[in-house]
Amino acid sequence: MDVNNLKESMGKTERITLKIALLNVLLLSVGHAYNIKPLIIVSCIFFSVLVIISSKRLFLPLMLFYLPWSPIMKIAPNSYTFYTIILPFYFILFLLGLINDKSIRISYKTVFITVTIAIWTLCSKLIQSHSVQPNYFTFIGLIAYIPIYIDNYKREISFETCIIFLTAGIITACIASEKLMTIPHMSEYIVSLYLNYGKVTRASSFYKDPNYYATQILVGIGGQLILTLYNRLKKQKWSLLAGLILIYFGMLSISKMFIITLVLCLLVWFISLLSIRGKIRKKVSIIFSLIILATVILSSSIFLEQLYSYLYRFGIGDDISTLTTGRSDIIKSYLKYFSENQAEFIFGQGYTDILPNFGKATHNTILEIIYQFGLLGTPLLFVWFFHLNRALDNEKGNLNITYILVVTVLVIVCFLPWLSLHMLFYDGFFYFTALYYIGKDYVKKKETKKAVLKVSDT
Repeated sequence: MDVNNLKESMGKTERITLKIALLNVLLLSVGHAYNIKPLIIVSCIFFSVLVIISSKRLFLPLMLFYLPWSPIMKIAPNSYTFYTIILPFYFILFLLGLINDKSIRISYKTVFITVTIAIWTLCSKLIQSHSVQPNYFTFIGLIAYIPIYIDNYKREISFETCIIFLTAGIITACIASEKLMTIPHMSEYIVSLYLNYGKVTRASSFYKDPNYYATQILVGIGGQLILTLYNRLKKQKWSLLAGLILIYFGMLSISKMFIITLVLCLLVWFISLLSIRGKIRKKVSIIFSLIILATVILSSSIFLEQLYSYLYRFGIGDDISTLTTGRSDIIKSYLKYFSENQAEFIFGQGYTDILPNFGKATHNTILEIIYQFGLLGTPLLFVWFFHLNRALDNEKGNLNITYILVVTVLVIVCFLPWLSLHMLFYDGFFYFTALYYIGKDYVKKKETKKAVLKVSDT
């Protein structure tokens, strides 16, 4: 296996594209700040053009960068976001491009899985008398495109580039949202959420739910932590700094899901740091940097208000319902609903935003998949996941303990939050899944490369 046949870092094209994207969101922020509609429209159209004309390998990094900005990439608060509007056009242009580009492979398995999921969901809609909504076509389009994208561009997609783009998008969106939140006409875009005491604001950036905001940050933190394990010392320090900044913004969400996932992520990452092959100097440098950062945080009041808020939120949990913020009750309601509506339990809803008669969303992706696809249709989506894995994991690598630990970090940050969020209707469902497989492949090649070098030295 050619362990060097993987693009690992940002090149000139990636750096220029990132600078253009940063300038674009700056213009978007100015447009919203001063309510200049033409500037907002130009910024959204510019995003669309950037995604279309950029190299295909940059599709995932660009979508990750703009993901934190997606809620305000629209002309009016109740209109569709350009982040989603662009996708059907992108898919159509991609299909037209296949006529001239014979090098792009489309697996018959991808076609079969996509068609099967489409037929199943359409039949479910027919059984339940649900209409076909615009977001359904985007869903089916991504079901088809993500496997094609990974299969054809897996050697060109850089995990490091993806994480840098995502981190840049998160940090700039967090800074911009803090400024725009104070502007009266932006109140329709940005919702301030308070705890039940002391009017402590829960940060959510441009999202209405702090947990979706925290989910993005967790993926960024996990990615930066992984980069510290494999980057050289100079880049390693920048990754640690970026990780700390992300932790700061994540703490502002005062999300129980965030703090639990973060602690678990850091624990597994630290164990992987101790197990990884490499120079002792590198490990000592990382540990020493962490000690300094921890000392600075604990000796300052930077997180004091947030820590009190977390203690309050965990302290009021005197039963499982309160501790899970009512999510355990929602699960019970859905289980009761399934038992009383067996046809819907078997066939599902067919991917629709219609809620059951008790009017509550699942707040759990696994439960949401069962609700939407039914007992018989749920395996189809897991077949799709397995197909994505096969698109990258078709070569043997060095699957040692470090590989398992580092990939576990990815699993924790990418998928553990799904247990408290219904991610199926959220763009991150596809992009974080794709990033997970790209990251998994990145770790495998890094560990295999180290094993090859060790053998050659002996």
